[in-house]
Amino acid sequence: MTENKYEEIQKKKRPMRRLFFLLLLSSLFCIGTMLYVTDYWKVLLSKFAGGFLSDNMNRFTEEELQATFEKPEVVPEGWQYDASVVNVLLVGVEGIGSSDAHAGRSDSMILVSLQLKTGRITLVSLLRDTYVEIPAHGGCKLNAAYAYGGLDLLIETIQNTWKIYINGVVRVNFDEFESVIDTLGGVSISLTQEEADYLNRTNYISDKKNRTMVAGENRMNGNQALGYCRVRKVATMDGDQLVSNDYGRTARQRKVLSAIFQSYKDYDKTKLLSVTKEILGILTCSMSEEQITECINAYLTHPTDRLLQQQIPAKGYFTGETKECGDCLVPDYAANVAILHHWLYDTPLPDGVALTE
Repeated sequence: MTENKYEEIQKKKRPMRRLFFLLLLSSLFCIGTMLYVTDYWKVLLSKFAGGFLSDNMNRFTEEELQATFEKPEVVPEGWQYDASVVNVLLVGVEGIGSSDAHAGRSDSMILVSLQLKTGRITLVSLLRDTYVEIPAHGGCKLNAAYAYGGLDLLIETIQNTWKIYINGVVRVNFDEFESVIDTLGGVSISLTQEEADYLNRTNYISDKKNRTMVAGENRMNGNQALGYCRVRKVATMDGDQLVSNDYGRTARQRKVLSAIFQSYKDYDKTKLLSVTKEILGILTCSMSEEQITECINAYLTHPTDRLLQQQIPAKGYFTGETKECGDCLVPDYAANVAILHHWLYDTPLPDGVALTE
């Protein structure tokens, strides 16, 4: 082929190349515009993340958990169910390592509720000394349900008592809790002077070299944060009120969960998938890929920086009494059901029931 003939062929190809690149750029622009305008990118990202999380998650065995969390065919009168509200029970236990999956009582129970339509996240501590009716066991403290029948009986008891549906459960023990926080690089917690002094002189922080707390902001590692979560005898701020005993302890647990949430949000985005995979190898969870995808999409659509924090029984709607199982919190059941439904589902409060600030 002569040089002139070759140049002639190349000149004919140039317009085709230009047309190809123009079509490619136009297509990419149209696709990008469609994704931006329709928020379809959020759907794609949610599906990818949901699949990744589901594939890397520790799952319960059938011995540990038989509940399927399916949509109820009929919702009994007085109960609440809303497909756009996802309620996940976070259960902290001391002794998972034994051969008995149900060994020990549930040390903490926190209901994490997400409204898919608004992205609102509510943390509700279910106080462990609450006097409830445990199926086949009679009246007892709520945290005994796990010891009697594991997660299934605990879930059944909570649902029957508060007339809600739980959509999933996450379980963690003390060692796993420490590992989650250490994996994230710690959490920031503010202490009073009294709290700092108490943590430094007691064994709540089990490793002595970690007893270095100061008044004000502390970047706590897992061992320090676990010790902080377990304190009961020193008051802490819950909103604008000082609370102690189990109210203070559960308030601290919610503060640490909020701090974990913030640390995760602030984490290096280039390393987020790897750290998420590591954390999922620590926790044990029941949620399906579809549920996870829905939650991620809700957060991407309605991002939030704040977790609402509550407790049940609600302030002003229980009494302290001594029962056959010991000192208990005996709730006004009807009032607390109405209050919990109000927090989770925005249902109106009945006459005579008012929230105590």
